[in-house]
Amino acid sequence: MEMNRGKRVEVSLDSEQWDYLSRLANKTGKNISELARQLLDDRIRQIKEEQLVRAARELRAAFDVKDDSAGFSHLANADKPEKRNMRDRMTHNERILSAVKYLTRGNSQIEFSRNDVRIHLGISSHDWLNGYTAIFQAMRSDHPGGAPPISDIYQGVFRRVRRGSFVLTPKGKRLVD
Repeated sequence: MEMNRGKRVEVSLDSEQWDYLSRLANKTGKNISELARQLLDDRIRQIKEEQLVRAARELRAAFDVKDDSAGFSHLANADKPEKRNMRDRMTHNERILSAVKYLTRGNSQIEFSRNDVRIHLGISSHDWLNGYTAIFQAMRSDHPGGAPPISDIYQGVFRRVRRGSFVLTPKGKRLVD
């Protein structure tokens, strides 16, 4: 029986992508190739799920299903709030803290950047600036002011150690554990 061997592909990364993957490789103990494959697999899985949802909607529309006898109405309604996954129902605070937990594995000595969090969450720079950056600022123990008010639970969960680098505070460590 012949084993299915993958094809070799060479990919050029920009400096931001390289820095992110290098830091993630150091934190997880995986090599950059493994991480790139994992990210690609995740994206392919997401695309397949989106295609399945679209196909289910088209089938439902084509057959004008009034009841669930066809067995795919749960897919056709996948984008409605009650069907969304847990991560989509999280607040910005929770999503940021979840990303920090993943990036640091709960270790308060591991540094992370805003960009690491943004990339892990899969958020565009535009969306990050318009919705997340102020929340991130408010979550810092050393925020310079001007941040929006957030729940006391999420205030002071990480601190800046140098320009662009942050670590969990003891409070943050307790929250992610």
